[in-house]
Amino acid sequence: MKRTGLIKMRVALLSCVGMLLPQTLLAAPAGPQQPPALITDVELQDGGVFQGTVVDAAGTAMTNTKVVVLKQGRTVAETATDDSGRFAIGQLRGGTYQVVTARSSGVYRLWAPQTAPPAARTTALLVEGGDVFRGQMGSVGMFLTNRWVIVGIIGAAIAVPIAVHNRDSGS
Repeated sequence: MKRTGLIKMRVALLSCVGMLLPQTLLAAPAGPQQPPALITDVELQDGGVFQGTVVDAAGTAMTNTKVVVLKQGRTVAETATDDSGRFAIGQLRGGTYQVVTARSSGVYRLWAPQTAPPAARTTALLVEGGDVFRGQMGSVGMFLTNRWVIVGIIGAAIAVPIAVHNRDSGS
């Protein structure tokens, strides 16, 4: 009887270790990491004109906002938005550029006219202001996505029936 209980306990322990092991093997290496920059494809207009709009988080056009275009960390062009929040910069060639304003930035892959992929946009959109958060889960959602909480729930779901069975069988 004691031997059966010991075997059940080992099976439960191995089950918990088996659930934890894949998580630790797939975990990212320790240390600060930045997510990769999202690159947006934009088709240049005739004459290498790059067009875009700068808005705030509410979608209101940002007038007279300085827009700087960088390539490999060097300033390529500068302009300011008009009354509609729009800007246009000419004489650009295809390639990857960083577009920066006072409170936002984006990375754009610019394509020569008629060469852009079908999903490419015709203008860029920069949103001024803080981070944009979507799909907030709240404190309960954050609690239930913690892997240690999930492991604890699964471990309890395995251990409690074993303990009840052992108590009922007199072991």
